[in-house]
Order: sequence, then C-alpha cells, then structure tokens
Amino acid sequence: MMKIFGDFFTFLKRILLVYCLLMACRVLFYVFNYELLGAISLSEIPKLIKGSLIFDSVSVFYVNIPVLLASLLPFRFRSNNRYQKFLLWLFVITNAAGLILAVADIVYYPFKLARIASDDLVLTQEGNFGSLMLQFAVDYWWGFLIYFALIALTWIGFRKIKYKNATIRNNFAYYVSQTLLLLIATFIAVVLIRGNAIKGTYPISPSEATKYARPELISLIQSNPFMLVRTIGSKDKLEMPQYMEAAVADSIFNPIQQIKPNELLGGRRPNIVLVILESFGTAHIKSLSEVYPKQQESQTPFLDSLINQGFVFSNTYQTGRRSIDAMPSLWASLPSFKLQFLSFPHAASSTIHGLPKALAELGYTSAFLHGGSNRSMNFQSFGLQCGVSEFWFREDYEKEFGSKGFDNHWGIFDHIFLPYAADKIATLKEPFFATVFTLSSHHPYVIPDEFKGKFPKGTTDIDETIAYSDHALRIFFEQISQKPFYDNTLFVFVADHASGADNEIYNKVPRNYRIPLLFYMADGSFKGRCNKMAKHLDFMPTILGLLGYEKPVFSLGRDLFDETTTPRGVIYSNGTFNLVSDSLVVMFDEKKIIGAYNYLNDPMLEKNIADQLSEQELNADYIKAYIQQYYRYIKQRNFTADKK
Repeated sequence: MMKIFGDFFTFLKRILLVYCLLMACRVLFYVFNYELLGAISLSEIPKLIKGSLIFDSVSVFYVNIPVLLASLLPFRFRSNNRYQKFLLWLFVITNAAGLILAVADIVYYPFKLARIASDDLVLTQEGNFGSLMLQFAVDYWWGFLIYFALIALTWIGFRKIKYKNATIRNNFAYYVSQTLLLLIATFIAVVLIRGNAIKGTYPISPSEATKYARPELISLIQSNPFMLVRTIGSKDKLEMPQYMEAAVADSIFNPIQQIKPNELLGGRRPNIVLVILESFGTAHIKSLSEVYPKQQESQTPFLDSLINQGFVFSNTYQTGRRSIDAMPSLWASLPSFKLQFLSFPHAASSTIHGLPKALAELGYTSAFLHGGSNRSMNFQSFGLQCGVSEFWFREDYEKEFGSKGFDNHWGIFDHIFLPYAADKIATLKEPFFATVFTLSSHHPYVIPDEFKGKFPKGTTDIDETIAYSDHALRIFFEQISQKPFYDNTLFVFVADHASGADNEIYNKVPRNYRIPLLFYMADGSFKGRCNKMAKHLDFMPTILGLLGYEKPVFSLGRDLFDETTTPRGVIYSNGTFNLVSDSLVVMFDEKKIIGAYNYLNDPMLEKNIADQLSEQELNADYIKAYIQQYYRYIKQRNFTADKK
C-alpha cells in the first residue's frame, strides 16, 4: 500500500495538522470572545463541529492548493531532501498567511461582531494605517504570541510527520498511479472548497453557517481565510436576490417615497447641526441603557443632560458596522449589509439625491467637519457625491494651528477640534446643514495627558474615552451657544455605531446595534421620549418632513414623526438579516426565517417563537422585498426618485 500512497498519506497528515491548528484558533476565538458569543450547550457541539470542519475545509484548501500541487507532482524528485525542505518552507509560509487571519479574527471580532472580510481591506487605505497597526500590536501583543506559537507548531508539526514516499520501481506504473492520485486529491480539494457541494450550482456561502448554529454562534463556525477569499470580488459580481416580481416588491416596500410635511417646527426652517458621536453605543449612556448600574457614575453626564431636555428615540439602531457606513445611512438613507455600501464599485458612479442635495433646494449650505484626515473613510468623496460643499479636516486645522492637537493615531483630539468646528460653522451662510463627526472615542482609546485621571474609568476599555469625548461635547456646546445662530438651530445627536458592552444583553441582536438618537433645540420646542424602533436611515426623511420638503425622495427609512408609517427596519448582524420592530427581531438567512424573538421580554434570545407566529406576523415578504429592492437599486446605480 505504501508503495503507491506514500506521498499521498504524508500530504494528508500535513493537511490534518492545519485542521488542528485552525480548530485551536476557533477554540481561542471562543474563549476570548465568550461574553459576546455566549454559552454552548452539549447538544449543540456535534453540529458546531460539523459546520466548523466544513468551513475550515474551504480555508485549508484555499491556502494549501500550492502545497497540494507541489506535494503530489508525479515526479520522483519529490523524495529529494532539498525538495522536502522547499515543501517545508512552502507549507509554513502559506499557512502562516492563513493563520494570521484566523488569529486577527480573535482580536478584531469585538470591534466588528463579525469575521474579517474583504470590506475590511478599506482600512489599509487609511493614511495612518501603519501607526494604527503598530498601536494594535502594542495593545494586543498576546495575539502575536499566539500567532508565533502557531507558526512554531506548524514548523515542528511538519518536521515531526515522517515522510513516506511512493516506492514503485516501474516508471509507467509510478507516473500513472501518482498522476491519478494528484487528480483525485485535486478533485477532493475542489469539492471541499465548494463546501462539499458536488452537484450544487453555487459554492458554500457565509450565510450557510446558519445550518449548523444559532445566530449568536455563526461567527464561531465561519473561518478565515474562507471569509476573506469568499467575499473578495462579491461586490463586483453583485448577486441580486430575486424573491418576487419587481412590481410585487414595489407594492410591499417602495423606496420612492412622498414625505409628508409636518408642523412640529411651526413652519420654520432652522439651521441643522448633526453631531455623529464615535462609538457612543447606548450601553455606555446611563440615561438610555436598561442595565446601567444605578450606583455607577455616568460616563456621559453632558449628553444625559441634553437627553433630558430634548426629544430622544431610545430604541434606535445603526444600519452598518463601521464609521464608514454611517455617512450613506444618514446622508442618503442607504444601509450597509454584507458589504459596506461604499465598497461597491457601483457606489462611486451612482446618482444619489441625498439630504444635502435636497436641502440645497431649500436654500441650505452643507458642510462636514471631522478631526481626521481628508482621505479618511471616503468621507470627502462621498460628501461631494451627496452635494456637501464645505469641508474642514485635520489638515485644515493644522494649517492654522499646527499639529500640537494630533493624537498620533487618528487626528485632532475632540476637545481641540470641536471648538474649531464651532468657529467654522459660524462662517456658513444660513440656513446651513453641518455634520460634525467626533473622533477620540476610538481604539486605541487615547486621551490627552492633561485629562488623564479626570474621568471615570468605567468597566470597558472605551469608557474613559467616551467620558472624555462627552466633556469635549460640553466644550463644543459652551462655545456654539455663544454664536448668533444657536437659538435657530436644530441639533441632532447620533452615534455612528455601538462599541460592545460588559453586559450580555447588549452583546445580543438587536441591542448590540443600539445607539442614541436625540433631537434638541435650545428653546425647548423639542422634548419627549419615544420607544418605537428607529434607525440611521430614518434621519433623512425625518429632517425633510420637519422642513416641509414636498418632492418625492429615495429612502430606505421612514419619517419618525409620521405616525402612518410602521416602525421597523432591517439590520445585518452575525451573517443574517434581522428585521427589527418595536419588540420583535426576525432572523432571515436569505432563504428562510431561522428565528424570531421578543427581544424586550427575552433579551438573551432564549425562546425562539418563530413557529408560534404567522407569516404576516413574521413579515417574511417584507424582509425579502426590502433586501431585493436594496440590491436592485444598487445595480441600477440610481438612488433618486427619478425612475429613469
């Protein structure tokens, strides 16, 4: 037997080593992210292992195709010592590339609540990418220890596997048998890369993890490099789901909307200042969190004071996962689901009639102010596409005041840039729409030396910087309240995204996406609290309704003050689409409903009530229509009310 299968069996043993290393990474992924993933019951383990092996098979053979071909080439020089040393280096280098992704997932998951995918490559375009990676290495040094330990095990394991070669003397029998084994191994690799899909039209997709795990554990099954490779190019292919005829989808959900003007502002058209708070998840805001300890000092005392004086939507959700997703959501009512909207090649060439352009028709000037670089996150390019005319970034600040306010990572510290922003806003022609994006409450969570020790540490790494940014917001307001336009300005505060929590219920869908949304006017004309579901996408139609905009618009949100609309929205988390209403979250894996939970009464999502609800109560057709319409308009590259 060894005469024919010697090299083949040696290759299989080496590949088995890679499976073991990836499984070790998965165990570490679970251990380090236990609070986010939750407990696993014994009954779940068999399916989790099965699913993990299927996804790991894709990762293993994606990475090791060169190793397979080099190991099983039907030539006798395979047994040469020099060639085996070459195989050792090839094996270690290729698998080192795969393992660095697997280890990076362990560290990065709390920031994204999903595995690393191709859309995360946008971070490499940041001008400060090198310094950020250096700081990341300092903060998560233990991750590098894990990685180098795995590389060492890869090297040692390869050398410990004793090489057995095929010992067939007859050349004809040797070349025929070894060629057949190469073809068989290649066929098996292709099958495994497709996720055991021999007859299927499409290879395995990330969403198929739902077959083996409940939504909270989907990321545990999905592996890298599978997730990265599978999503590269997916934005270019742009798979369009077709659940129903276009006319039927329009009848269920039509993004071309006629906004109904309201009289909440009494016919006034005030200035609008949108303040986007970096990483200010609801879990960190005492006046909004359901579980914030009463005895614990508030991290956001100033924001809490504004919430008590303004109109707050306490059940609001982000419609993307990163800062880059917030701008399309807020300015153009366009969400990010599997991939960031701005990562689609169609995005840059699309026609967008977002909020800045609509407001320009009402005589508004639009501006964007951010302490980061003007190259950061495509903010400026997308702003120009939406009709924003004025921009102030880190570079503009430094031209006037130098670089003393630079935090050595992202940009200008909030307590320095926000007063600068207040002065620049004062130069705008009224009425204006100004968007101010804070910066400092972002990893690596650095605060200026003069403020160290002055804010409560809280219970998570981000808490102190949130307290610092809240203080910077107070400084901003103290300065802007002295401006002549202050009394005629509607302030809106919203977070770009949440940022994890130390409480389990805020690590579960949908609360892991919950953020503040506050409307505030100094004259007290906006005051109240609404617990109905709201989302990023609702900002644009709500503002247009308040200002009496009378033309139809493209929007995937709703006017929050229009009581004839239904409070609900779709968010994408843990590999599934989630329809969130005031109390229900319905999970859809692109093919079927896989769960429904009353998240208000069952915050840990322990009781799946999907079987107890009708199709109408589950809103299955609405989810499908909503998703279909989103991708339909992305393909058409037309986000306007003009159907042409």
